[in-house]
Amino acid sequence: MQRREPVIEVMDDAMAEVLRRMTGEQRLKIMLGLCRTGRKLVEANVRANHPDWDDSRVRRAVAERIAGGADRLVAPRR
Repeated sequence: MQRREPVIEVMDDAMAEVLRRMTGEQRLKIMLGLCRTGRKLVEANVRANHPDWDDSRVRRAVAERIAGGADRLVAPRR
């Protein structure tokens, strides 16, 4: 897998102001929702690439990818 240079995006001033006006609880809820969505996307990708893997192996692969990136995804243990 070829590595790409990271892309840094700058937040729009209007969006930054919207976030500043939110309470900590509101920002936390948004962040948790984004984390859940990201996890679901990673799981969908793992399942699409490895339809033969059982739920346990998919969960391990998702955890490995989130904890260490896609480069650490390993073949299923036997």
